[in-house]
Amino acid sequence: MHRDTYKKIVEFAGEIFTEKGFKNTTVAEICDKANVNVASVNYYFGSKKNLYEKVLDYLFDKIQNKYPFKKEPSNKNPKIVLKEAIQTLVLRIIPNNEKSNFYKIISKEMAEPTGIVNIVEKYLIPQVKFFEKILYDFTGEVEDKRLIRAFHSSIISQCMFFHNLNEKGRIYYLKKSSLYDEIKTLEGFKKYKDEVANYISDFCIGGIENILKNIKKENGI
Repeated sequence: MHRDTYKKIVEFAGEIFTEKGFKNTTVAEICDKANVNVASVNYYFGSKKNLYEKVLDYLFDKIQNKYPFKKEPSNKNPKIVLKEAIQTLVLRIIPNNEKSNFYKIISKEMAEPTGIVNIVEKYLIPQVKFFEKILYDFTGEVEDKRLIRAFHSSIISQCMFFHNLNEKGRIYYLKKSSLYDEIKTLEGFKKYKDEVANYISDFCIGGIENILKNIKKENGI
C-alpha cells in the first residue's frame, strides 16, 4: 500500500512537471491529481524539490529500461554499432503519447534551470561519453575531440527537432508518406518512430563519412 502511494505520487507529479515545469507546479496540484494529502508528499519526499528529483530518476530509469543502449554490442562493426545507438536514442527522445516525459522535463530544466539537480552531470554526461566512444571508434580514432563533439551535437539536435514536433507537425512531416493515415494509431506511431530513427541514423552516418572523406582529401590521404 505504501509503495503504491509513493509510485502514484511520482507518476502524477511527473505528468504535471512535464506539462508545467518545476516552478509552475504546486504540491497542492500534485496532491489533487494523485488524490493524496500534503502529509503524504511530506512523508515520502520531504519537499517538492526532493519529489522533483525522484520523478526525474524514475522517468530516466523507465526510459533506460525500455530502450537500453547496448554496452556490449554483439556486432563489432563500428558503423552498425553507431547506427543502433542512434536508433535507440531516437526511440528514447521522441515522445510517445504518455503524459509524463523525461526529455520534456529536461528541456524545461535546460531553458529555466532550477539548480535542484545537476542535469548535465547526472543524466547527460554518461550518454555523451557513451556516444563519443562509439564515434571515436567509427571515425577511426580521429584526434580532434571538437569534431567528435560536433558529430554528437548534430545527432542530438536532429533528435530534439523531432522530439519537439507536436501532432500537427508530425502530420505535416508525413504529408506525402504512406504513414500519413496511420500516425494516429499506436502501430502507425511506432512505424513513424522507426522511420525517423532510420532517417536520422542514415543521414548522420552519411554526413560523418562525407566529412571524414573531405578531411582525408585535404590532408592528401
